[in-house]
Amino acid sequence: MEVSNNKAMILPGGDGLRYMLLVTSNAYRDREGEILKEQGLKEYADGLMPTKPEDNVLLFWHEGDPIGDIVYAECYKSFLIEIAQERPNSNINIGEKGGEEINTDIKTVWDNIENNPGIWGASHGFRVLGKTKDGVIYPFDKFESSIVADGYQANWFTLSEVL
Repeated sequence: MEVSNNKAMILPGGDGLRYMLLVTSNAYRDREGEILKEQGLKEYADGLMPTKPEDNVLLFWHEGDPIGDIVYAECYKSFLIEIAQERPNSNINIGEKGGEEINTDIKTVWDNIENNPGIWGASHGFRVLGKTKDGVIYPFDKFESSIVADGYQANWFTLSEVL
C-alpha cells in the first residue's frame, strides 16, 4: 500500500467492517500555535492499548454521532498512528451540536470517504490540561479523532487513509 497525504482507500476487515489509518504529528506547530508534546501522545497510545476507552471515537468533522472507534494507537517518532474501525451500520446525525440535524447512516459516510479519495485529512479533539508559554500542550486528554476535508485540519501534517 502506498501512503500519501490526505487520500482514502477502503479495505474491509474479516468482519466486513472497514478500517481507517489516521496519522497526526506533534512536530509541527498548528494554525493555533499549539504543539502536542510527544510524551503526551505516547502516554495516550500506551493507555489505549490493549483496551480502548469508550469515549475515544472517530467523528466526521468533530461533530455528531460517532462513525467509528479507535482500536489501535502507537507513536512512531513524532507521529501518532491510530487505526479506527467502522461501527456497524445505523442511522446517525453528523450535524453540529445544537445545530441543524444532518441525518444519514454510518455506511453512507464511509462510502463517501471511500469514493472520494484524496480530499481527507485528520484532526483530533483534546482537552488542554497544561500549556507552556511557547504553546506546547502537556498534559492533555485526547478524547476523539476526526475526518475532515483536506485544508481544514489545524495541523497540515496529518493523514487519513481508509484501509
